[in-house]
Amino acid sequence: MNSAVALARDLNTRIKIVWVKDNGLNANFSDLFNIPSFNDIEIYEPTFGFYNLPYTMRYGWYMNMIKNVLRIKFDKVFIFNKLKMEKIKPDSIKKYNKIFITSYSSDFYDCEFDSDLFIPVPKLMYEINELSSRCGNQTYGIHIRKQDNKESSHYSPTELFEKKIDVIIKEDNDARFYLATDSIKDKDFLVQKYGERIITNYFDTSRSSPAGIGNAVIDMFVLSRTKKIIGSYWSSFSEVAAMLGKVELEQVKKM
Repeated sequence: MNSAVALARDLNTRIKIVWVKDNGLNANFSDLFNIPSFNDIEIYEPTFGFYNLPYTMRYGWYMNMIKNVLRIKFDKVFIFNKLKMEKIKPDSIKKYNKIFITSYSSDFYDCEFDSDLFIPVPKLMYEINELSSRCGNQTYGIHIRKQDNKESSHYSPTELFEKKIDVIIKEDNDARFYLATDSIKDKDFLVQKYGERIITNYFDTSRSSPAGIGNAVIDMFVLSRTKKIIGSYWSSFSEVAAMLGKVELEQVKKM
């Protein structure tokens, strides 16, 4: 979304953003963020359509399948379904009037991150501010990804975070840690081991419910306000948190 808005602005054109809601992200944009008040941006939240059919679990394959259909309406169609792909260059697409872009991975256009696009709704912002106020200036962010990401769970096991926490405490005896994780087991273990140094919440972060997605937004924004984020490999969650707060990110990874 950030890439698309930046690209549209550099092309001096309007953009319509289709916010896809499915089992992997079962919440509307407006459930989470204030609708941007920029005249050049429209956010469309479809209740049903080819955008949010069950095929989204294989979204790249599905969108490629209907690529020829999209070409009837659009002059140029981009299907980004790989983690690493060539970036869009504005000069190469200026000749097209209507462009369709779909992407489930990372940014597809070189640009700065515009945090003004993502201002949480008041209810979530209240919780973010409450949690952030408990953290203080010496709080590090810890993000441990487990349940639905095999790569993160394998390459960034909990013991690596333990070692990193121990190193930080040796260097900074006043250090505290905000823990964001989808693993209750890890929360229990780290709270028991490090006591009051760990700040966390035991709320639901299920991706299949609007409440769970909202709680994940709270975690992400609190992480963005920490001194430094220690994150999981192969997870964009901590990457986006670091971009939101312009803070340093270190991903732990076993060799």
